[in-house]
Amino acid sequence: MLPPEDPAAFLNKNFHFAVVEVGNDARNLGFQLYSTLKSTGFMVSTVNLHERIVQGETAFPTIADVRPIPDVIVFTILEREDPQRGINTLKEMRDHGIFRLWAEPDCASFAMREFAAANAIDLLTSFSLAAELAKQATP
Repeated sequence: MLPPEDPAAFLNKNFHFAVVEVGNDARNLGFQLYSTLKSTGFMVSTVNLHERIVQGETAFPTIADVRPIPDVIVFTILEREDPQRGINTLKEMRDHGIFRLWAEPDCASFAMREFAAANAIDLLTSFSLAAELAKQATP
């Protein structure tokens, strides 16, 4: 049996977050999460293979390029949009010693869950990062 998911274990202000596939479209969930993390005081970077500047900040082409090395990767790509992207993200994380992935609800496939479990990657899938950040902002 897997341990219960704990969003509080991920929401540490000392952690560096990297959001995968953040673009400059404000309607994009990655864009919104990046903005919220940044505005609430988290250290956050963007990973985007195609855009070099996102919201006026340098976007890194791969997780391996992000400095400092992130503590948490945020994944917002629906499986139906790119079924292999989640596994590729997890492999890149494993290969670079990153062991926390926050996948927004409906973004983590069964294969991703199996891969994470087999590689000791903490995978959070049941909680919306936006909702958890809103809870923190509420007095």
